[in-house]
Amino acid sequence: MEKIHVENGKTKLNDDFFNQLQNNIEKAIEDSKKAENPVGHIRIETTDTNPADILGFGTWVLWGQGRVPVGVDTTQTEFNTVEKEIGEKEHKHYNGVYSVDNKLAISNKNSLNSVLGEQIFSVNGTTGFTSIGSTNVYKYASESESSIQPSITCYMWKRIA
Repeated sequence: MEKIHVENGKTKLNDDFFNQLQNNIEKAIEDSKKAENPVGHIRIETTDTNPADILGFGTWVLWGQGRVPVGVDTTQTEFNTVEKEIGEKEHKHYNGVYSVDNKLAISNKNSLNSVLGEQIFSVNGTTGFTSIGSTNVYKYASESESSIQPSITCYMWKRIA
């Protein structure tokens, strides 16, 4: 059976050969898409359409909701593992105002002093305080504050199968 026939300058393909050729082209396109989107691949999109609906393959899940991606850096504990969740959206900033036995105390780098100027206790580096005597020391924090960097939202999809 002839697969290709030329007649009067025109090329004709028999139906079986044409269908096989078309299937091979479609498979090559799908294989190329799969190679570009392997399991573990992240797609960043501005629509909420699941990539499986567009690509026609794979299982995709939303990934990293409410988080900003950061590159792995094995030299830093905070960033040494892939998909490690770190940080917090809001936290308290300590404003350097303390109360010692119900007296107002304001901190500086070297010591906390009462309003009368007497030394109550000294600051122990950045790790805490060394109390002098049996005074009760309370740290006052500001209200929760946002620490969100300038951002733009998008959908991040991860292929899991």
